[in-house]
Amino acid sequence: MKSRNNKGSPKFSFQLLVYAALDGRGLSWTECKDLYLNTDRDIRSEYGSPLWSQDFSGLPPTFNILDTTKYMIFAVNQPIPEP
Repeated sequence: MKSRNNKGSPKFSFQLLVYAALDGRGLSWTECKDLYLNTDRDIRSEYGSPLWSQDFSGLPPTFNILDTTKYMIFAVNQPIPEP
């Protein structure tokens, strides 16, 4: 998101996310969020989680690896259910 939004930033051609903490929950999120996000507003921004974004245009193709024994995998064109 940030690279897409800032002129002069590198443009990515692909993203591979492994157990990405996209929804602001989970142990990895709890351990890392304070390193990158300073306020509740930061956390609830598209930089805190891309799920908060209203605009997904201009993003590279993304493959997200999840633990499929615990989570369901949704196709890109399917809505994400509420937690």
